[in-house]
Amino acid sequence: MHFENITIFINKIQFMKLILAVFVLWSTALPQIDFGQNSSADSVSAHVVNFFKKFWYEKMKISRALLRAFPKSLSDGLRFNTATKIDINIAEKEYKNYCSKLKQMLPNGVLEFKARDDAPDSVFIEDCLVTFQKKCLVTHPGHLARRIETIGLKKQLLDWKLPFEKLDEMKEIDHNAFCDGGDVLELPNKYPWFGMPFNKKNINKKIFKIIFFFLKQKSWCAAVVAKSLGVNVITIDIAKAAKYEILHLKSALTWVDSNLLVGYDIPVMHNIFSEMQDKCKLPLEVVWVNSLACANVLRINNCLLVPQGFPQCQHQIQKKLVGKSIQVDHVDNSELRKLDSGLTCLSVLLSI
Repeated sequence: MHFENITIFINKIQFMKLILAVFVLWSTALPQIDFGQNSSADSVSAHVVNFFKKFWYEKMKISRALLRAFPKSLSDGLRFNTATKIDINIAEKEYKNYCSKLKQMLPNGVLEFKARDDAPDSVFIEDCLVTFQKKCLVTHPGHLARRIETIGLKKQLLDWKLPFEKLDEMKEIDHNAFCDGGDVLELPNKYPWFGMPFNKKNINKKIFKIIFFFLKQKSWCAAVVAKSLGVNVITIDIAKAAKYEILHLKSALTWVDSNLLVGYDIPVMHNIFSEMQDKCKLPLEVVWVNSLACANVLRINNCLLVPQGFPQCQHQIQKKLVGKSIQVDHVDNSELRKLDSGLTCLSVLLSI
């Protein structure tokens, strides 16, 4: 058989598969949609759109959460205000309550890495892993003191036999590239955003040069993330936010629902958001809150976790969610916040 004939044969098979898939969808999915007797063309279209939204939501539903056990050395963790005293017992209690919340929402879906007492910040697992759909990247944190946190993570993920389609380690792709998961903001089924932090106090001169180059080029480290996750990554410059003690992009801007985010209401964050809109052309909307702590929220399926102690901010967010099946709950992280952390910092969510 000639090569051309083989190509035509393969194309025919692919076309037949497509026709079969459409037939299965038509015969199984569409009959489940109740159009009603007097449905107009527009209402039928709306029903179809809503059905497929629900179908896609179920596909992307959070099924697992990865956490890391509480380290005894947490009080030695990095933070802007080093004079702040950390009550280790209160912080551990907050972590356990957080774990309990997630276990209630994801029964049998919470996996916990072993504690690392030699790495005080290791409980903030978000910075060590970036996931997008069924792909996972073990990061290479920007701060030298935090790089030991990633040791052994890939092996443990493989031992758990999680169904990742791809599992990479950043330093194996490019040992000079770095990334903290707290700087990667993903809008479900849209783009992952890659913020670029700049904290002179927490990095040595060698890393400073790398970050300066990265900020100017806006592509180098982000390109490694994009290559691993197989998606386009949009870079956002968050350098000016550091003087407001904003450690990561998600410290001051997090996803709530659809194209809705919550953000810290200061001029620099408005500028960062404007840059996001200019680059992606998506109709994004932000609930601007007057507290940095409340700008970091955690959405898990039909539940939104917000920090305890901010009723006004919580009310602002709830107003935007009226009519949606999203329950707003709160959890206390006041002691853990002394280490510049938020609710997203303590977990990595998976939809596999």
